[in-house]
Amino acid sequence: MLSHRIQNFLEREVVGQSRAVNTLTRSLTVALSGIAPPETPIGSYLFLGPSGTGKSHVARALARMLGDLNDRLAVVDCNQFGGANDLQSMAGQIAPNFQNSGNSEDGLLTMPRPSILLVENLEAAKHGFVQALLGVIETGRLRLSDGHHGSLAGCLVLMTSKLCAGEIYGEDRQEIGFATGTLDLEERERARIFEICASTVEKRWGSVLLGHIDDLIVFHRLREHHLPLILDQQIENLNEQLTSRRIRVEIEPEAREYLLAGCAGYPRNGAWFLIKSFRRYVVFPLADMMADGTNTNARVQVDLEGGARLRFRVRPQGQEDAPADFAPERSIPIEWEETAKC
Repeated sequence: MLSHRIQNFLEREVVGQSRAVNTLTRSLTVALSGIAPPETPIGSYLFLGPSGTGKSHVARALARMLGDLNDRLAVVDCNQFGGANDLQSMAGQIAPNFQNSGNSEDGLLTMPRPSILLVENLEAAKHGFVQALLGVIETGRLRLSDGHHGSLAGCLVLMTSKLCAGEIYGEDRQEIGFATGTLDLEERERARIFEICASTVEKRWGSVLLGHIDDLIVFHRLREHHLPLILDQQIENLNEQLTSRRIRVEIEPEAREYLLAGCAGYPRNGAWFLIKSFRRYVVFPLADMMADGTNTNARVQVDLEGGARLRFRVRPQGQEDAPADFAPERSIPIEWEETAKC
C-alpha cells in the first residue's frame, strides 16, 4: 500500500521520531491519492525540538521522495528576515519555485505538486509575520512581488523552531523523557513535555497559531541506541553515491563501536556530531584515496588499528586475497576535539 511505502521510506530516513513519521505519512498518502484539498495546503505542521533531531532533515527527505530536491522544496529561513515587510521577503525567496499554471485570467502560479514549503527558525520571526503566514496557510495564496499570486494547493507547509529546546533537553537537570524506566513513564513524560510546548507556543504566538495548523509535533532528543541507526544511514547513503564507481565501503564492528563511543559522549549535538565525525574520519580519507587512484571496482574495509586509528584496506571487488600492491593501506588518527561538545 502507498502508506506503507511512504512510512518505510521515512523510517529509514528519520530516526527516533515516530510521531512525525506517522503524521506525515497520513498527509502524503492523502496528497498522492489525489483527494487533497483543491485550493489549500495539504497539511501544516510546527516542529519543535533541539538541533540535530531531524526537523529540517525530514522535509528534505520528503522532497527527495517526491522527486528532485531542488524542484520540490522551497526553504525560508526566518533568521534572514529583519525588514519592514517580512512576508514580502518570504515571497521573494520562494517566488522562483512557483510555475505558470496556465490560468492567465488571474495570473495564478503554482508549485510542483505535491511540494514542501519549509519555514525554518520560526522563533526568529516577528509576531506579525507569523500571523500573516497563518493567513497564507488558511487561504492557500501568497501575493508575490511581481503582482502574481502563488498557490499553495498541494503543498505541505512545515515550520521548525527550537523554542522549547531547553525544556526538551532539561539543560539544568537530568535529561528528561529518557530516564530508565517503563514505557508508560516515558510516554507520560513526553505528554508532559507536549503540554509545556503547546503552552509556550500559545504564549509566544497566541492561540490562533495552534488553531490554524494541523498539528504541533515535538522532536524529542535522540537516545544513544539511535546512533547505530544513524551510522547505518550514513554508510548506506555513501555506498549509494559510490554505486556508479562500483566501490563499496564496509565498516568493521570495532571501527563502528569506536565511532559510536566517541559520539555518545556528546548527546546534546543530536545526530550532527556523528554525521560530522563520519564525514571527517571515513568520507574524507576515502575521497583522498579515490583521488590517488582508487576509482572503481573496489571493496574498502574500515577497521580499528591500535585502538586509536582507522585503517582502510582496499581490495578489488570479489577478490578477498588481492595482491598486496593493489592499493596502500591508510591509517587515519582519530581525535575527539573538546570543541565538538559545543
